[in-house]
Amino acid sequence: MKASLKWLKEYVDIPAGVDEFAARMVMSGSEVESIEPLDKGMDRVVVARIAKMEPHPDADRLRL
Repeated sequence: MKASLKWLKEYVDIPAGVDEFAARMVMSGSEVESIEPLDKGMDRVVVARIAKMEPHPDADRLRL
């Protein structure tokens, strides 16, 4: 089962870091197969908001 650490923190106080938390879960008898950061490969993502759109003056199908 996959579980988000952020989701778990809503229900339980987790003062340890991710690696220490995983080690404690294993010691308690729960299996931790992998730790996957959700932001992996997202370092070059740019987020923008379009504030205004206008028709292109020289083309019917384009917008600025």
